[in-house]
Amino acid sequence: MGLRDAFLREMMSIRIEIAAKTNSQLGEGAFWDVHQKCLWWVDIVSGLIHKYCPNNEENETYDFNEPSRLPCSAKNGGLVLAAKSGFWLFDPETGLRTAILDPEEHMPENRFNDGATDMQGRFWAGTMKDGSASEQVGAFYRLDPDLSVTKWRDGFFTTNGMAFFLQMVAKCIAQIVMLRFEKYGRMTMMLRQARQRMKDCFSTRKT
Repeated sequence: MGLRDAFLREMMSIRIEIAAKTNSQLGEGAFWDVHQKCLWWVDIVSGLIHKYCPNNEENETYDFNEPSRLPCSAKNGGLVLAAKSGFWLFDPETGLRTAILDPEEHMPENRFNDGATDMQGRFWAGTMKDGSASEQVGAFYRLDPDLSVTKWRDGFFTTNGMAFFLQMVAKCIAQIVMLRFEKYGRMTMMLRQARQRMKDCFSTRKT
């Protein structure tokens, strides 16, 4: 049996079940809360935040009331969110929303799309034009534990897939390669810029 056949056999043995039927329009941003032992994720379009606890198989839903993304646990409880209107602290139990900063208040057509927390507890999140990935107007921001916000880089189409490594703080961005069909069906791929972005990411080191 070849490696490919072994891989396919293993994949076919995986059993997939519905844990929580939420009918989400765009469910993303899942993360495991080690303290509460539950899974958080959001429905970006509806602004709903979900929490599923496998111990009792219960799913709770909280309405943030605007397109939101990237829930992560705050140090003193509650959640940190990157939403349509910037960074927020949110207490799901009371519904209390505390604004931190909207770094793109001057760009009302943008929204946050993806991000991650690094080993230092800093929350990195990126923006894009809402409903469109065809414009190079996205940027990445870093939210520090003291709630200060710093822009890292801009000029992205779709900010997605940030990850961090233990041995080096290299920000790796899965910059979606844009495919554009021109007249007569000719397709061009914006690979040069994506390649340079990845090169820049891997060249970043912690000092």
